[in-house]
Amino acid sequence: MTSTSLAALDPALIDAVRTPLADDFAQRIFDAVPDVSGCIEFEVRASTVVTGNERFERASQMLYARRQDLQLKAWSVFRRVFDERLRRLIDAGVDKTRRSLGGMAQLSDESLFEEIAISRFSRRLKEQSEFELWGLTTRIVAVTGADYPKDNQNPVAPEVFAKALMEAIVAIETDAAVRLVIFRLFGPALLDIVPAVYEAANAAFTARGIAIDTADYAGRSVVTPERPKFQAHASNTTS
Repeated sequence: MTSTSLAALDPALIDAVRTPLADDFAQRIFDAVPDVSGCIEFEVRASTVVTGNERFERASQMLYARRQDLQLKAWSVFRRVFDERLRRLIDAGVDKTRRSLGGMAQLSDESLFEEIAISRFSRRLKEQSEFELWGLTTRIVAVTGADYPKDNQNPVAPEVFAKALMEAIVAIETDAAVRLVIFRLFGPALLDIVPAVYEAANAAFTARGIAIDTADYAGRSVVTPERPKFQAHASNTTS
């Protein structure tokens, strides 16, 4: 780990990483809303259970009507969590977002279920986009001088995207059950959105001359402190 602090890095460089990621992700969320809203309506029509269907129908309509609010909230949450994690990563601080079992017990049932949904779906996202995630994380390591982060410290981890979406849904929907339905039905779209965001960000880094040797990945597991199966060489970049 270098002694570089977040304040010492070029703000333009940080913004060049953060802003396109947030913009791209939020726009793709906005664009996916009509399909997700349609999926909710389809599930209502296909359901044999009448109770609660009206609530989901309203959710479908609300989701479409407030898709711009969803986009803006996803954008702001992503930027906030990205900055929090990047600062801890660069300053080598203790990850204060990790909750103990005791801390989890203090969460409300609604929040706990949402945290579980985020965690489970984040694992699926990582499986879906391991190579793209490795590439983007390696490039961020190269430009910041930080160590390769743990998953729960990584500013571009799938969890950051899932959390941004969940908080955006919470901002526009008060019914906890409906929030979980919306998040679940966003799943197929998110499995396309996040890898596409990673791919675009990697291409943008490469265009700026921050390339990496993909032979370091070459069919192997992503390198994280949790899965140290081989040693990546983040400094082995090409121009």
